[in-house]
Amino acid sequence: MFFELKIINDLKYTLKSDMALLFYAYNITEELKEKNQMR
Repeated sequence: MFFELKIINDLKYTLKSDMALLFYAYNITEELKEKNQMR
């Protein structure tokens, strides 16, 4: 039971970090787009 819980928690953590990475990458892309438009 405890082991199963650990796996679920690891999955949740992985999903959260993946979402954070995607969000971070998206923000960088948007910033670059804005900078390119300023030129």
